[in-house]
Amino acid sequence: MKKIAITCGDVNGIGAEIVFKALQNLKHNFQFVLVGPPKVWNFYSEKLNFTQGFEIFWESENNYFPEFGKVSAKSGEISGKAIELATKLALSKQVSAIVTAPINKEALNLAGYKFKGHTDFLEKLCNIPKAVMFFCAKDFRVALQTIHVPIAKVPELVTQKSIVETVKICVVSLKNNFRISNPKIAVCGLNPHAGENGLLGNEELTEIIPAIEKLQKEGFEVHGTFPADTIFTSYKKFDLILAMFHDQGLIPIKTKMFGKVVNFTAGLPFIRTSPDHGTAFDLAGKFVANSKSMEESIKLAVSLI
Repeated sequence: MKKIAITCGDVNGIGAEIVFKALQNLKHNFQFVLVGPPKVWNFYSEKLNFTQGFEIFWESENNYFPEFGKVSAKSGEISGKAIELATKLALSKQVSAIVTAPINKEALNLAGYKFKGHTDFLEKLCNIPKAVMFFCAKDFRVALQTIHVPIAKVPELVTQKSIVETVKICVVSLKNNFRISNPKIAVCGLNPHAGENGLLGNEELTEIIPAIEKLQKEGFEVHGTFPADTIFTSYKKFDLILAMFHDQGLIPIKTKMFGKVVNFTAGLPFIRTSPDHGTAFDLAGKFVANSKSMEESIKLAVSLI
């Protein structure tokens, strides 16, 4: 039987709660390895009357009990350790995919993990130059050219070379993971109205359009640049839309599909999915969290396997 590792996320949030709720609601023939402190998993399984058998994997003396809603270096350490262990299982082929519960980036950094999120953390652990964050909700898929960076730094990261790299990683993943033989990709402009031919910004002319033209010459079905305020209404015409920055891509897909969106990481040597929301510290310990996005994350990992 194939296995999927599921991390605990930040244990002061809703991670373990939504994992058990999701598993209760899903029909599956997979075995799940829950990565995180036994105290946490056992506490939630008892509170939620989870009767299915489950396996816990944890190589640490830190068996911390949740402090609901608290930003803590201890919980950050656990969330980082869980990601490391799940990645170790995936790289050694002991599991076929990993699903990650939400982390708190401040807590992660307080614990000494100097990463801005799962994506750059996984890049480091897998020793790869670049992974791409993209979000899926059925046939609505959005990739991000830049991820967790200040808006002021986005233009300098929108380069021809980087866009070409991002698109190629996405195409490989769409072919290999999603079984789309000839992916059709739309590329957003950075500026309003895709720059209005230089009137509202030059990045389209100097970086984005040259990247598209280079990819087209190499045989990729890439189109653009498109104004970001309209292209998302046509998402069904494309297999993927590439947004230039975080909110440009995530506001449309989350507005239309919130709760059904899955965070997928392209470019890794294994499948990784995650819910489309954060730790919800304000809901932690109240047992009212919605597990729908975690369910979708597990279902996508299973289907991609």
